[in-house]
Amino acid sequence: MRISSSNRIAIFLILIMCSMSFSSLPHPSENYKAVDQEESKPLIDYSSLEESHDMHWTTEARALTGVQKFLVIDAKWPNHANSRFSNAELDDLFDVTISNFFADASHNQITIEGDVFSIDMPDDSDQYLVMNSDGVFSYDSRKVVTDALEIVDPLVNLADYDEREVIVVVNGPFYRGVYWNVDVSGLDENNGNWPFILVSENDGKEGRLHRTTGTAPFPIGGYEDYNRTWGRIAHEIGHMFGLSHTTAGYDNNYALMARLYPGQLTGYSMTAEVDWLPDSRIYEPTPGTIEETVFLYPLEMAAVGEQTQLIHIPIDDNKYYLVETRSRILADKYMHCITWDDSLGTVTGIREAEECIAWDFETNGQSLPDEGVLVSFVDTTLPTDGQNAQAVSIDHDGDGNQDPILKAGDSFIISMDGKDGAIDVVQRMSNGAYEIKISYEVLSLTPPDIWMPDNPPWQVSSIWVDSPLNGLGLYQYHDGDPTVPNAGNGDNPWLGNENLVCAKVRNVGQSPSNSVPVTFKWKTQNMGVPSDSMITIGTMNTGVIPGGGFEEVCMPWTPEVEGVEYDPGNPIIPLHACVRVEVGASVDDPTTAVNEAETNLENNQAQENIGHFETTSSSPFHPINVSFTVENPHQYPTYMWIEITDLPDSWTYALDWDRDTIERKSTKENNITIYPPREKLDDSDMRLIHNVGITVYFYCVDAQESTHICELGSVIASISPAEKTLTNINALDCSNNGRCTATGNV
Repeated sequence: MRISSSNRIAIFLILIMCSMSFSSLPHPSENYKAVDQEESKPLIDYSSLEESHDMHWTTEARALTGVQKFLVIDAKWPNHANSRFSNAELDDLFDVTISNFFADASHNQITIEGDVFSIDMPDDSDQYLVMNSDGVFSYDSRKVVTDALEIVDPLVNLADYDEREVIVVVNGPFYRGVYWNVDVSGLDENNGNWPFILVSENDGKEGRLHRTTGTAPFPIGGYEDYNRTWGRIAHEIGHMFGLSHTTAGYDNNYALMARLYPGQLTGYSMTAEVDWLPDSRIYEPTPGTIEETVFLYPLEMAAVGEQTQLIHIPIDDNKYYLVETRSRILADKYMHCITWDDSLGTVTGIREAEECIAWDFETNGQSLPDEGVLVSFVDTTLPTDGQNAQAVSIDHDGDGNQDPILKAGDSFIISMDGKDGAIDVVQRMSNGAYEIKISYEVLSLTPPDIWMPDNPPWQVSSIWVDSPLNGLGLYQYHDGDPTVPNAGNGDNPWLGNENLVCAKVRNVGQSPSNSVPVTFKWKTQNMGVPSDSMITIGTMNTGVIPGGGFEEVCMPWTPEVEGVEYDPGNPIIPLHACVRVEVGASVDDPTTAVNEAETNLENNQAQENIGHFETTSSSPFHPINVSFTVENPHQYPTYMWIEITDLPDSWTYALDWDRDTIERKSTKENNITIYPPREKLDDSDMRLIHNVGITVYFYCVDAQESTHICELGSVIASISPAEKTLTNINALDCSNNGRCTATGNV
């Protein structure tokens, strides 16, 4: 038997954006036959991510115990003479001050060990400045950390740092710091992805970086006292541990992961994100009507035995209140400078570290403003990336900040989703605990709540396409049962033909909903272009959806795109767009006995990524070229960079450019070439799907002048090597009593 074989690679690209994308399938010609395709160069169009962020964090509590070891690089700029910390002082700051703080904050679950190495940076700080999206300059933190690692490489065995976690402390102008990660390949050992923190000494001597346009001298200001400087580092270390912000936009004066630098972690951080508080110290009211007294001890106290330190009041499966106390027990670690002597410094008229002569607590959010009982509301359906948070500030007075904490005699009323309750602060005990009276009553079933998932990575099983090309009711993308679509797209849409676009509309409330309108929309788009010009496919109404139930709705959809050239030899083409589902509110029907009015309208829409195309290359595996356009949607020139993730070890890639400053409201073309291994793969690697990430980032600054890493767009390239077999069949021989026989070679 003669065997002839060759290899090919199928490429699938999935766009994961706030504005979703999907591809389409042209109508094949009547004489269409499946043929082997040569390498193609599809165009990837991105869309903008409207919610900027710097990192994604988990919300599932996990164990984090023992010594947490960091590489600390004391990096000095050649063009800045100020130096707040010596090597020994910085070592003491990490191994004593910050380590003791986290031992207290974690209830003796962890300590910190920082190995400090001092270096001089190879270039002046000006060489590392890039422009943020708001038009001011900041450090290119990835370049700073990469250069610092390469310089310190000969001084230390980097293989000693299994987690590759590095903290770089620079001198020079005031800089609020950032947490991110960078791939480093030029080290003697331990190359790979390094999570990093970049912070400044912030001694006030050389001005502020964030308000500059890249020219010296920097604007005056930027001093932080010793406690606030290490408190900021502790905040960033919290991110490195996986902790998200406590309340969106830092609007909380009582939490380390908000604006309290330093300060105790909240009960949310200690339970939902790291497992630092045992269940025995958490009180949860039993279902039904109760009235009970609880003695609540401060979270700042680690040694309380089995006493209660957190009250958890559930509202539904996704929402709950937390009640905890705040105390100034660790006063010496939490205070800030309140009086300065300008004659002790070196720069007249500004605050400097050595000028502090008196310390105390302040009431302006710089240190713990007060003691008492803190109430927080948690919604686990909210995102935790960037400045987002699931722990929501209680802000009854509407001033944009967490309400003042409760004192003895104060009450907090809960009235939400069929629950009625009150938190009464009876008194403060002599041992620091608070006597809390909890009243809790279930009034009725929760109102209807129409829900559509709308979180990254924008692939949800609640939206899918059913194409007749694949057979209605049968799906290309499934998890074993072809009649059930998975969390991808179901089918590739058939361009120019009638498909079905479908959505599963859920009612996560307990009461039945009324009929609700479901509107389907779609549009094609490019990276950086706002998604406010979608084409409406149509609207249809559901029936009554029972509490906890759902209804699947589908409507015809014939996608049409001008200027698309059909290739009968390549049935799947690159077309990236977004499909969106918006569900109207459930309103009350006065003729029924129940109230169908919906109170929560924040989760009534979703978007879905259906972006998909396919190409092939013959043996040996050839490079795959993908062209794409990056657009800067901001009002200022913005520095952007591209990161490639999850590339198989034996594969390589090349970009036309991996970082650049793009002018305002303009675009820049790019191309990535992915190089699969040229040798034949093992059988175990054939048809194995490799998901390669292509993401564009930029620096952004919030209202507090904190630097964040914001995502502009991201693509997943799903690459699956496949082997084809050539079969040569001879003409049929039907001479044997009417039976036909075919012979040939495979």
